[in-house]
Amino acid sequence: MVKSVFGLTFVFAAVVSMFLAGVARAEGEPIQCEFPAADRVVVISTVGGHMNDFRELMRYFNLIDENDDWVGGETNLVQLGNLYGPGEALDEAVHLLMKLEKQAQEAGGAVHVLHGKSEDMLLRGNISRLNVGGASLYRKYASDDAEEKRAQLIEDLMRRFDEFAATPLAQSKIRGDDPDRRERRLAYARSNFERQMEYQVQPGAAEYLEMIGPGTEMGDWLRSRNTVIRIGDVVYSYGGVSMEYAERPLAEINAQFRDEIKDYENLWIGPRIDKQGPLYWGDLSRLREADTREQTEWISYQLGVRAQVVGHSPKAWPVAKHRVYHVDSLLGNTGGAPPAGLEIAGGRFIVHSMGEVVDHGEAPPLPDEAPKRPGVIEIPEE
Repeated sequence: MVKSVFGLTFVFAAVVSMFLAGVARAEGEPIQCEFPAADRVVVISTVGGHMNDFRELMRYFNLIDENDDWVGGETNLVQLGNLYGPGEALDEAVHLLMKLEKQAQEAGGAVHVLHGKSEDMLLRGNISRLNVGGASLYRKYASDDAEEKRAQLIEDLMRRFDEFAATPLAQSKIRGDDPDRRERRLAYARSNFERQMEYQVQPGAAEYLEMIGPGTEMGDWLRSRNTVIRIGDVVYSYGGVSMEYAERPLAEINAQFRDEIKDYENLWIGPRIDKQGPLYWGDLSRLREADTREQTEWISYQLGVRAQVVGHSPKAWPVAKHRVYHVDSLLGNTGGAPPAGLEIAGGRFIVHSMGEVVDHGEAPPLPDEAPKRPGVIEIPEE
């Protein structure tokens, strides 16, 4: 398997990112990631292409009207990322949120859309999330000469594969010292990669990658997203801020994420794929509250915040654990559970599930003295 040599996701990401990196984007002003407290914050997590549920939930919170226009006033909406897949809507969430961002600002509110895992995959060139049951969601963008563009894209990807395979980064992923065996493994990886591209790259893929490339409106918007933000005394991210990142300025973390999107050589180092980084961490959700309490307390003190809000939950429902609020919005849920979101109003953390309300009260104040840095969490044996 390719995975035994490079890892298919690794290869696809690096190769297509080389393809996408052809157009440079001009540097803009620093992007704000820390904001003053808001009277009301609404948090919605993974959209996953499920636009009907997304709209329904935003209307429940009185954020949009029947025409999908902003009516939330001074409310701050925080969308924690993962706009893409496995639902059947492709770009609707992006276009809607781009519009609402402007309308909310004009009304004195704000829309904060964070960088999630699906956006990270997509901007690394992995379009597998856009293939639902073998049907490519980007087919609607196919032009009259889509087959020719598809063939050219696959040819370009294979050329990029060969260029990438020659880099020290790729060579370091090939196991073994015997030259002949390494060459056979590389040849097998190339053949397998080509088969995967024939399956994944369907008509419309080339046109879609152009649409989200650097220098395009949608591409630049996606690349400008923050990964972690602070509103008042609460920090928001998809995976959570770990001990390894708690002492770093948020602006520095976000800037590094954006820089790494531009340079494919950096795609597999740094916080974007770091298992301790704010995209792929998850201990706050996976582990028991008793096992993470000391760690959570220390992280909160370093950040100077009462709470963190993260974009996934250990259960099919938003969950509150000491200073950490885990939001699973259940959009597109096939088990019958209604969409859910988190509202922070008057300092209280309130979970809504389309009418059912659970008030978790206020997060506790920070201690007066700095807590001792805890050691590594020991995960209990199951």
